[in-house]
Amino acid sequence: MELIRFSLTEEFNLPGIVAAMGHFDGLHLAHRALLERGIAAAKETGTKSAVITFDPHPDYVLKKRPPGGYLTPLAHKQELLAQMGVDYLIVVPFTLEIANLTPAEFSEKVLDRFNIKMIIVGFDYRYGRGGQGDSATLGKKYPVIVVPAETYLGEKIGSVFIRRMLEAGNMAAVRTMLGRYYEIRGRITADPNCALVPEISILNIEISDDYQAVKPGIYAVIASVGIGCFSGVAQYDVSSSGRPTMRLMVHPAHIDFSHNETIAVAFTRYLRAETNHASAEELAAQIRSDLVEAETIKEES
Repeated sequence: MELIRFSLTEEFNLPGIVAAMGHFDGLHLAHRALLERGIAAAKETGTKSAVITFDPHPDYVLKKRPPGGYLTPLAHKQELLAQMGVDYLIVVPFTLEIANLTPAEFSEKVLDRFNIKMIIVGFDYRYGRGGQGDSATLGKKYPVIVVPAETYLGEKIGSVFIRRMLEAGNMAAVRTMLGRYYEIRGRITADPNCALVPEISILNIEISDDYQAVKPGIYAVIASVGIGCFSGVAQYDVSSSGRPTMRLMVHPAHIDFSHNETIAVAFTRYLRAETNHASAEELAAQIRSDLVEAETIKEES
């Protein structure tokens, strides 16, 4: 997959493309249905498949919600799209200049720079200044396929619903809607308490991007790093400054983790709220119990 960073001053010379257009934060099941329709249409018409998306998310630039809170930061989104078989990822830097373009101006200054043969959008997609444009507007200039909603528990699958479930700690619902576990990536740093439980590694994880927060507490997780994939327990919290903190506990302790190494932590189940313990021994026993449960969950997944 080729990554193209759009610029208003640059010329692009692509072959004919079928373009799926949207924000695609989460790449959840509804997004995947839309993208798969675009990939299929490209194959049917002998063209290439493309995704046109925006970074940063328009909601943050337009101050519709506080900065951060991505379900899939751009680098992760890029990996997932490549796995799906998309040919081109076109990233439009979302600025106030782009936000203030009318639908007609957006078509002229952005879409017409590419050899678009067809556009695929969701049923509720809006674009252009103030969201003036929709699928009908696009259809006046391009062949358009509109993909209907996907639902779960009677509600539209979307990033708003998924965020609500993350904040509630409902990882089963999140996995169903994403089609995979919710994942946070970060960097392994030293932990001064690493000797608390001799047979267990306790690692601080410095979260590397602005990820959507989950409910504070203790989680069963599956961690992936260069040396492999293993079950573990994560302690997730948000500091008084609003910054997320995460500590990862894994067994056995002899695994050779490298400081500053990138690690991906997939949240499989909310286990419990964080509690105070009467002694270090009691805490160590609780950690061991949590790790046994986390391994059982991994084996069942």
